Amino acid sequence: MKAIILLLATLTVVWAQPKLHEGEIDGAKFKILVPEKPSGKVLLLAHGYRGKDNPLSADFDEKGDLEQSLLGKGWTIASTSYRRNGWIIDDALVDLRALQQKVSSIQGKPNTTFMIGNSMGGQIVVLAAEGALNVDGVITTGAAFQNYPKAEITPKLSYKPKAPVILLINQEVNRPMSVNYFKKAGNTHCALWKIERPGHCNVADAEKLAAIQALEDWKAGKPVTHEKDATTPVPSKPSTAATVLMGKASRVSESWGNITSTYVKSDLETLGAKLNDKLLLTVGNKSQILIVARHYSEVPRGKGAAYITPEGYLQLMISGDSLAKKLDVKKEDKLSLSIAP
Repeated sequence: MKAIILLLATLTVVWAQPKLHEGEIDGAKFKILVPEKPSGKVLLLAHGYRGKDNPLSADFDEKGDLEQSLLGKGWTIASTSYRRNGWIIDDALVDLRALQQKVSSIQGKPNTTFMIGNSMGGQIVVLAAEGALNVDGVITTGAAFQNYPKAEITPKLSYKPKAPVILLINQEVNRPMSVNYFKKAGNTHCALWKIERPGHCNVADAEKLAAIQALEDWKAGKPVTHEKDATTPVPSKPSTAATVLMGKASRVSESWGNITSTYVKSDLETLGAKLNDKLLLTVGNKSQILIVARHYSEVPRGKGAAYITPEGYLQLMISGDSLAKKLDVKKEDKLSLSIAP
């Protein structure tokens, strides 16, 4: 009898897992994660600029705080690689429209569609809110708003969003772009939320979730704060590394080759590592020097960087290159971290 109960419990867990749909539409890869009981709410992810030689990828972190929180509430999450990399606006909007249609064919027409766009993706989702796509609200992180003299290069912004726009912006060079958009658009359909930490698109999942809740309130006719400091503190997490500071790669970015590790701030304190110190990351017989920084944007191109993400974990990367490819790192691989000699 006990064996039957355990089997039923196991089956229940399997049935409760979200269903993953992956494929390709007109050269653009897609990834759609549908919860067991869809609520009719959909979040579309629009990535930023990627180098032309980077691999096309629609990957996102299925186990991230943002994704797990939304899936638990019945949200469907979907992403597209776009059909090519580079500065791509028009085709990206076409690919996102195709992604919307794919989602509808899988689970039916949604009752709510929000979008999050990073950097170049910020301009893409704002154009969607200005009427290019049928959406109920959008969020940008580090939006790279640009207008070019030739309309065929990228469509021009009207600064007249038809759906609510929340601009999340760090202390970075793109901040004036979001401030300018907010001033021109006004607060009828626009909000400016400043994230007071350095770095491009260095926004916590908790901050994105707060913006999503604000879009829901906006849609429901509830009051929303249109300009504020929306920064959340970096959570303090206990160290999971041994005294030799062995850790693991918890996630590897397909597009950029960045490694999210299980190391946390207290691990750096255990090492005695301070800002601008050099660390030695070793995987098997390969190694890389990393500079401790507040964000990768503070490290020269071609140099390795190690910084604490807004979620409290140590991100490892090479600015302008793939650290995962260089060290041949895959998810769950063991990592060794020490002060560089």
